[in-house]
Amino acid sequence: MLLAHGFLRALFEAFERHSCTADLVSTSEVSVSVALDSSRDVSGLLGDLKKLGEVEIENGKAIICLVGKNIRGRAGIAAKVFETVAAAGINIHMISQGASEINISFVVEEQDVPESVKQLHHCFFETARTVTSVSPRQVGTDLGEAAFTRLSGALPGVN
Repeated sequence: MLLAHGFLRALFEAFERHSCTADLVSTSEVSVSVALDSSRDVSGLLGDLKKLGEVEIENGKAIICLVGKNIRGRAGIAAKVFETVAAAGINIHMISQGASEINISFVVEEQDVPESVKQLHHCFFETARTVTSVSPRQVGTDLGEAAFTRLSGALPGVN
């Protein structure tokens, strides 16, 4: 992808041809990571993507989305999120923060979602509450809504 004019256009044209929507995207100079809804048959898409470059598939992942006012504009919020998850021994596979001021999304192993959510909730809300209804599917699940329904307002200390 480095210095490959038109690569991203070709990549997303493949998504368009196969009516696939990317739930989460992260790019660098030499790669693109995309989270897709795992309930879809993406074999045709994968064939097209392999024409553009090397394709690696990882299953059993889930998206966690932390939502709050002015997350992007507040120094230290991302560090606090990722330090909290790391302290729980949980590896982050992908991070994405778009132009929106209100969220940070990241991908972890599906089995790590309940502990991640529990630790984040404890970190940002000072009192540990047990999250009992987290039932993630594979990558593509909107865990921002499923796991953080109690966190729909601004995070404490984030204006």
